[in-house]
Amino acid sequence: MGAHGSIAGVQEQGCKALANLAENYENDAEEIVRAGGIVAVVAEMGANTSDARVQLQGCRALGSLAETIDEEGVPALRQRWRHTDRPGVENEGGRVLKILRV
Repeated sequence: MGAHGSIAGVQEQGCKALANLAENYENDAEEIVRAGGIVAVVAEMGANTSDARVQLQGCRALGSLAETIDEEGVPALRQRWRHTDRPGVENEGGRVLKILRV
């Protein structure tokens, strides 16, 4: 994802892949978090604020990883969600915050 930060479609698919791994394989979710996956997702969401697809898949990935996030990861998630007028982004972002109770 980092090598192609300016290509929104790559970021969307990268976030989608991380979400799928985290949703289907608990050990993968823990490894993604340890490897800095949360930081990467938040960074790509920040770099692609004008693309609702990246925001949606980023929120989905964060939601899928949320149960493995420790206190260090919470401040990055408190950033203002972009595209909250899009139901998918609002729903996924809300899910992350609800899980974390922030």
